[in-house]
Amino acid sequence: FGGVEDAQLSRREAQATILFTELPKPLLDLERAQGVDVLAWRRDYATIVEQVVRKYHGQVLDYQGDAQMIGFGLRHQDDMDHALEATAAALEIVARVPLLAEAWKVTPEE
Repeated sequence: FGGVEDAQLSRREAQATILFTELPKPLLDLERAQGVDVLAWRRDYATIVEQVVRKYHGQVLDYQGDAQMIGFGLRHQDDMDHALEATAAALEIVARVPLLAEAWKVTPEE
C-alpha cells in the first residue's frame, strides 16, 4: 500500500487483522450492463465502508480496483481487540450495504 507515511505505521512488528472487501456484485453488473456513470454509487459504498471502518478503529489501507484492504490493530501496540473489531466491522458492512439497493434500484437479494 502507500507506505509508512500513508498508513501512519511505525517500523515496529505488531499483530493486526486485515479485512478485504469488494464492491457489491449488483453495482459491478450495473456498470457493465448499462454503461452508466455509477461513480456516485461507488462513493455511496465507499462512504459506508469508511464510516464503519472508523467506528471500529480500522483504517482503509488500499483501494485496488473493486476491492479494499482495511487494517485493524494499527492504533497502538496493545490493541488486542483488532480481530473482534474487524469482525464487527465486516458484519456491519454486510448489514448496511443492502440499504443501498433502493438507491441502485436493485432488489436486496441481488
